[in-house]
Amino acid sequence: GLTDLASNFFPYSIIIPVKLGSFEVNKSGSNAVLNWITHMESNSSHFEVERSTDGVNFISAGTVKAAGSSNDIRTYRFVDPVAGFSSIIYYRLRTVDMDATSSISKIVVLKLEKNKQDIKVRIYPNPFTNDLKLQIFSGKETAATVRISNALGQPVVDRKINLQSGENTIALSAELSSLDKGIYSIQIITQDHRFTEKIIKQ
Repeated sequence: GLTDLASNFFPYSIIIPVKLGSFEVNKSGSNAVLNWITHMESNSSHFEVERSTDGVNFISAGTVKAAGSSNDIRTYRFVDPVAGFSSIIYYRLRTVDMDATSSISKIVVLKLEKNKQDIKVRIYPNPFTNDLKLQIFSGKETAATVRISNALGQPVVDRKINLQSGENTIALSAELSSLDKGIYSIQIITQDHRFTEKIIKQ
């Protein structure tokens, strides 16, 4: 008769520690948000999110604890701050088992819109006496806060503004009349950026 050689050499079925489903990345504000699901887990320890800027050399961006053992669909989420990055970021998921063995997922790509959301600010005159003008270039329409703080870090002016895409000119006058002479810090704060500069009232 015939001999089943395969059953002699491989008598046991191979158990896959994690059956990974979808794995995707999207940008939310200044963060990369990674979501993935698993359909089954057996002795899984944790997931390690790895990041790369060239698609070749990866470093760890953080870890997420795995379920261990599960036959249900599990959802996972990891938030990675990407402020300061430009162009393209590559991510992959390393699944680590209880015995420290690991496997690597496919690579997902996050394309960043370079400089589209940047703001550029010009403040004049500085030093000033009573009036101050802010010339703000914004890459998109967004809400912003103009905050002036004294030398102790206490806010003395807090004004909400709406920036249009392109050039914006904001005049400050009445807000500055009650300020004493001295050095202050002015901030223009949006969801994605924070611009800070020293100003002097004479």
